[in-house]
Order: sequence, then structure tokens, then C-alpha cells
Amino acid sequence: YRALRVDKLTLAALEATLESHRRGTPFHDVPALHMLALSKEEIEARAKSLTEILCQRSPDSELIVELEGGKSAVGAGSGPATHPATVLISLAHSSLSADEIQRRLRLSSPPIVARISDQKVLIDLRTVAPEEQAELLEALSHLASQSLNSTP
Repeated sequence: YRALRVDKLTLAALEATLESHRRGTPFHDVPALHMLALSKEEIEARAKSLTEILCQRSPDSELIVELEGGKSAVGAGSGPATHPATVLISLAHSSLSADEIQRRLRLSSPPIVARISDQKVLIDLRTVAPEEQAELLEALSHLASQSLNSTP
């Protein structure tokens, strides 16, 4: 049973989470709940801002950046059928496949994890904290500049 025993870190995290609920601030204190509570409009505003900056930085890139409506992939055991509405950043390229775009994003620092649908790479800002957005923009800018000469 020792392998099933909860350790001190798990108990501390559980205590902090329960205390946050007791105070009535879980959507502010718990990152996953904060992300789930974001409205489609909030995500869309962030996505528009990010894509505008990206297009200004790399106006001649062959990287096609668009916004499209979609559903967030919450998944996991607690919410496999939960799919809140969102706005996705869609990436495509005239000569790079979606798999190659995704590969390059995963090799960036920090790695960017995205999903592929209809030969487009999709990024959901619901999973990107505001303080991480600058790093995402840097990785996308690097990808756009790489795509000019198609070298990894």
C-alpha cells in the first residue's frame, strides 16, 4: 500500500486548492480553473493581438496565420466530453506540411505543443498563460523567419 500513499507535496497542493475554494478564489488561484473559465471573447482578443504582432514582424513569410472558431480539447478523466468554445490560431504554409510545422514548434525553446486538424496546426491560447505569450510569439516569429528559407 506504500505505493498508493499520498505524499507531502500532494497533500500540500490539495490543501492549497481547498483553501482557495474556501476563500472563494479558485478561478484566480488555480491555473487550470482560470483557463477553463476564460470566455471565447477573451481568447479571441488575445489571439487577434498576437497574430497582428506576428504579421507585422514577418510580413513576407510564407507562414499563413489565421484565426478560426473551434473547441478547446479539455480531455482527461474529469472532462472528456467538455469542449468549451474558443478561437484558435491556425498555421499553414505553402511548402511545409502541418507535421513539419508542428515538429519545428516542438523543437523550439520552450517547446510549443499544438494539434493538427485539416492540414493546419492549431494553437489554443486557452492553454497559454498571459506571461507565456511573449515566448509563444518569439517561437512563432522564429518559425516564420525559418519558413522563408525552409531550413529547420
